[in-house]
Amino acid sequence: MELKALGCGGGEGAGFRATSFLINQALLVDAGSVANSTSLEKQQTIEYVLITHPHLDHIKDLGFILDNTYGSRPQSLKVCATPGVIDALKQHYFNWVIWPDFSQLPSPENPVLEFIPLHQGIELNHLKINFYPVNHPGDASGYLIEDLETNTSIVITGDTSTTELIWNAAKECTNLKAIFVDTAFPDDMASLAKASGHYTPSQLFQQLEHFDLLHLPIYCYHLKPAFHERVANDIRRLGNTSFIVLKDGEILQL
Repeated sequence: MELKALGCGGGEGAGFRATSFLINQALLVDAGSVANSTSLEKQQTIEYVLITHPHLDHIKDLGFILDNTYGSRPQSLKVCATPGVIDALKQHYFNWVIWPDFSQLPSPENPVLEFIPLHQGIELNHLKINFYPVNHPGDASGYLIEDLETNTSIVITGDTSTTELIWNAAKECTNLKAIFVDTAFPDDMASLAKASGHYTPSQLFQQLEHFDLLHLPIYCYHLKPAFHERVANDIRRLGNTSFIVLKDGEILQL
């Protein structure tokens, strides 16, 4: 399985791009920064997008992908998410006020945008995908993604604070190769992290230790740009080499 971190920040600023992961060159997980990190030709080939939750830093570039590839896309862009997330996208984004409703263009019978509500696991492009509610506002979910051709799995939590279901699934997964997890705030902002549904490095360490997952590579992403160095320093202070700060543009073979 190949994963490219198109963006892995918890926001945007000079040198920081919002969250987007491209898996096997075909499946996008979140769409915070696709348009500014991917060629127009590549944007045309992305067929599926998984959305963890509808916060702006995870959905911002959905509209730009559709705008950039309108009329040149060989197939519709299929956005997969829980029904609550899809409802939010329809009501607050693709509503003709914030952005055109591309699920009606060029016609309702042949739209360039299709919504696929997730009620259970799904298989897309030789990837088996299961989702689990996590502890973050916005009907947020994390994903366990298995590449059926290479027999490898990864976890992408999306944004979350202390949670259980996805870690139980991770613990039971026999071919799990890596965990990608929100680590937004430094340790001295633990109260804000908990209140807003995010991890600090120490909170994350305690959680993964409890679920016996510290032996795996732990790729920390969604660091808030304003606190990036403080979070990175706290991760280094953990003294655990499994914890890795993910970088924009990084490509991993898992």
